[in-house]
Amino acid sequence: MKHCSKALTEFLYTHFSMHLARYDVMAQLILGIVKMGSVQLTTLSRVFDSQAKSASTLRRLQRFFVQQKLSWRAVANAILALKPPPDKLILTMDRTNWAFGSLDINFLVVGYVVEGITIPLVWLLLDHKGNSDTDTRVLLLQRALSVLGDRPIHCFLADREFIGKAWFSTLRDMGVSLCIRIKNTTLLRHSNGGTRHAKTFFEDLSQGESRTLATKLWGKDMQITGLRLASGELLIVAVSPPLTDIHLPLYAQRWTIECLFKSLKTHGFFLESTHLKHHDRLSKLMSLCAIAFAWCVKVGSLKHSLKPISIKNHTRRLVSIFTYGFQALQCVLNKASSAKKYLPWKDFFAFLFSPNPLPAHLVNLTVVY
Repeated sequence: MKHCSKALTEFLYTHFSMHLARYDVMAQLILGIVKMGSVQLTTLSRVFDSQAKSASTLRRLQRFFVQQKLSWRAVANAILALKPPPDKLILTMDRTNWAFGSLDINFLVVGYVVEGITIPLVWLLLDHKGNSDTDTRVLLLQRALSVLGDRPIHCFLADREFIGKAWFSTLRDMGVSLCIRIKNTTLLRHSNGGTRHAKTFFEDLSQGESRTLATKLWGKDMQITGLRLASGELLIVAVSPPLTDIHLPLYAQRWTIECLFKSLKTHGFFLESTHLKHHDRLSKLMSLCAIAFAWCVKVGSLKHSLKPISIKNHTRRLVSIFTYGFQALQCVLNKASSAKKYLPWKDFFAFLFSPNPLPAHLVNLTVVY
């Protein structure tokens, strides 16, 4: 992994400020997470490229989490450099949580949608289980908007957990168009001047049928779309002007953040298996996983452009872009050290952290792995 570690270290050097030795530790942690599909420090210490004993290496990794500070802005900029967002920028917000003994670990995450998956951009650890409050959501969204700079936001997606008069008003004040599922019992303005539960406007819908109406929600003009799902449940989505997309396919992209959480956990890095407890250290671990995730998506997207992922009978891809890149990188990291010496590994790994187009002499190497 020498060439890859060197290329990743050089990439990190352009985004972070730390002691020179810490760049190597951070790079090898990210590589280990990808190679082993694990965040357990005892596991990562065994693949750390060092002549030191494993116990010494483990203490070195532990010191990184205790002592090294990682700026959320630097992490976000590194992620954006690895996998820039598309022109039609869609943001998503959701929580992922798990328990470690009596400790509840609860991440609130904002990311952007790329090729059927959400890339994590900024996050906060809540100091309680359950839902977040408006102030916390606003802080996190402000961080996302500040690091995205002048990139225009097409839409903000969230589930019915993220509703409320103050929250919707803040989104409108920030100039963010929303597409958010609301509860069936949310009160909507009726044509007779009164209010009714949202579900009463769509109770007559048959399975697969939808309807859109213009009304007021919490005093603001909204487009409300209802759909009767195959399960019989009503899906009701609130969309703010001036969005003109077909509402339900737009909202369907909210599922991409669920795919992100699966990839960070049971379908990828097994984030929830960590024994870290302190919020600061957990946030650093999420930073490493987010960078590793963006790298996998970049490689998966590249390989998909050269060798497209197979489409199954139900018209969905055989694997996600993340999994495609994750598997390719695992193969590369496990085989590169024993491959033929003439293969241009140095150039190959340097490209994987570069915004430049793929050189012709690396195309075959990319497709093979």
